[in-house]
Amino acid sequence: MNYKFDGDRVFFTSDTHFYHANIINFCGRPFKNVDVMNETLIANWNSVVGPDDIVFHLGDFCLGGSAEWTNILNRLNGKIYLIVGNHDIKNLRQGYYSRFEHIAMQMHVEVGKQKIYLNHCPNC
Repeated sequence: MNYKFDGDRVFFTSDTHFYHANIINFCGRPFKNVDVMNETLIANWNSVVGPDDIVFHLGDFCLGGSAEWTNILNRLNGKIYLIVGNHDIKNLRQGYYSRFEHIAMQMHVEVGKQKIYLNHCPNC
């Protein structure tokens, strides 16, 4: 596949950890609970990303099962390319593979004239 993008509306993010209550204390996130964290992340995402924008999510997207993933995916703007993180592997279900533009362990993309290698490396 040819992954070339003009770069006007391309975003990169990682480690949202939707529905991961322990990440709040582990990383010192400023939220009182996981519901507040999820709502804040969704609002922040959608305030920047439009429906047709490209988002590369570099792993650790969401914890939980199909209900949790579907709830988040139903609410996020953009066309999302998922680079699978260590927390995603056990939670990915085929029922929502189609919700992503592409799912991979790693990718090479070109944004404008910049060639970029994408992966998730939790212990780097």
